[in-house]
Amino acid sequence: MFALISIPPTLQPLCGGDSTLQVFPGTLGEIFNQLHQRFNGIRERLCDVNGRL
Repeated sequence: MFALISIPPTLQPLCGGDSTLQVFPGTLGEIFNQLHQRFNGIRERLCDVNGRL
């Protein structure tokens, strides 16, 4: 089962231009990890150097 998340326009270029993505449901941290595995560099745009939003 997948969850559909919306990608804000400022992050869409990092996600292949997609406005929505399917991810496995989980915690926000787990979803960030999924996005990072698929789109290297996105975590740095979402979190500070300590890994916090």
